[in-house]
Amino acid sequence: CRTHLSMDNSESYFYGCDIYAEAWAALSTDSSGGYVYLEADDSKIDVGGNGYIVYADNGCHVVLNRCNISSGNVFGIQDGMTDLKDIGTIRMQHCDLLSAGPMFRCKSTNVDIYLRNCRLTCTKGTILETILTDDEFYYQTRSHTENEYGVQFTFEEMELFGDMKCEDPERKTCLNLVDTSLTGAITGFPYLQLAEGSSWIATKDSSISLIGAPSGIDAAAGVTITAKSKNMLPGTQMLSSGGILKIIS
Repeated sequence: CRTHLSMDNSESYFYGCDIYAEAWAALSTDSSGGYVYLEADDSKIDVGGNGYIVYADNGCHVVLNRCNISSGNVFGIQDGMTDLKDIGTIRMQHCDLLSAGPMFRCKSTNVDIYLRNCRLTCTKGTILETILTDDEFYYQTRSHTENEYGVQFTFEEMELFGDMKCEDPERKTCLNLVDTSLTGAITGFPYLQLAEGSSWIATKDSSISLIGAPSGIDAAAGVTITAKSKNMLPGTQMLSSGGILKIIS
């Protein structure tokens, strides 16, 4: 069963703890009643089997500081945010994260994720994956508008290696690089903005919606970046490493 569950306007604090779950969940939340706060500091948290470390349900705030975490399946789950007014937020700073699957998977959700000075290691090479939910009941009964918030990702002061696969057909994805370098592919035509000396080297064919000028963008030889742009005329140009940038309207 879940090692700990916070519910119904509660606040829970764990300091210097050793927390273990055989399966299901270590620190979970549910039925917040509008507000729940769950915090763990300077703790070791492990899930041995098919489960998760933390779960942030609607109205729940989960904070982890200086923790050593290991999960046999999923690190954290944030409840789906599907209404226009509901936006899940994730903030990570100075974290060292290792994932055997996609580092972040967004399934039909509205979320704002900010990472600063984090080390991300993805053994299968995928940093971000956005997809349509596979929960048929949830998909058929939820509300949906054309102006949903979508997925906002900001990486600051980081060096990234891996791919961004943006395959949710219903909502936009925005990738913001601030003082960050990315080596990998980006697909699905997410909005991409490079700021403050950021750079991107595409290692496989990629597709983006470019915000601003293409300065800082490069591609390996034989690789084509297809970019939608409102500020540039359609055409192709060679990039410094031998790849091609193809602008389409």
